[in-house]
Amino acid sequence: MSFSTFAGTAIVPTLSRIVLCAAFLPAGWNKVMDETTFSGDDAQRLIQLGVIDAEPQAHIGLNRSIVPASFQDEEAGDDQAPDESPEPQEQPAVTADEAETTPSEPATYTAKPLHVITLMLDKAGWPAPVWMARLAAFTELVGGGLLFVGLFSRFWGLGLAIAMGVAFYLTSWNLLLDSHLFDLKVPDFNRMFTQTGLFVLAFGVFLTGAGPISLDRALFRKTVDEDDDEDEDA
Repeated sequence: MSFSTFAGTAIVPTLSRIVLCAAFLPAGWNKVMDETTFSGDDAQRLIQLGVIDAEPQAHIGLNRSIVPASFQDEEAGDDQAPDESPEPQEQPAVTADEAETTPSEPATYTAKPLHVITLMLDKAGWPAPVWMARLAAFTELVGGGLLFVGLFSRFWGLGLAIAMGVAFYLTSWNLLLDSHLFDLKVPDFNRMFTQTGLFVLAFGVFLTGAGPISLDRALFRKTVDEDDDEDEDA
C-alpha cells in the first residue's frame, strides 16, 4: 500500500474524526448542560412553547440593594441606643406621570442554551422546534464523543452533516444571498466557512467511514472480511 493510499484511508478519516469531536463535543455539552438567560420576546416565546416555567423563575426588576424594613431594624439595632430612634427622612414625591414613564428592569429567565436553536427554528417556521433543537444538541454531544473512538461513525457523520447544513441555512444562507462573498463581515465570513468545513468533514466520514483506527473496524471487520471473501468466491 502506498503512502497516499494509507493517508486517504487511515490518516484523513482519523484526523477528521478528531477535529469533529473537538468541535462538537464541547458545543453539545454547553448546549445541554449549561444555563443561559432569556428576556423580552424570546423569553415570552419560550414560555409559550413550554420550555420555561415562568412562575418560579421570574425576576421582575428586583433591586437587591433595597432591604425590607424589618431587616433594616434588625441590622441597625446593634449600632443604635435603645432610646434612640432614627430620624425620618423625607422621600421625594413621585408623580403619576413619572411612575408611568419610569422604566422597569425586564424579567429574565434561565433555560438551556440549546433553546437558542429552538428560537431560530421557530422564527423560521419549522415544526416541533423544541424537539428538533434537543435532537441537534444531543447529536452534537453524543455524536462528537462517539466519533472520537469511531463507533457508528457513518451514522453520526450524517447526523452532524445535517446539523451543519441546517445551521448554514438558518444563519448564513440569507447573508450569502443578500451580499457578495467579499462583502461579508469577518464574523459572518468565519461562521459561514466554519459551518461549511465541518459539514465537509462530517459528510466525508459518512462517505468513507471511520478508517482502520476505530471501534467500527475492530467490531465489524469480521463481517466486512466475510463479505469480501464471498465476493471473491463468486
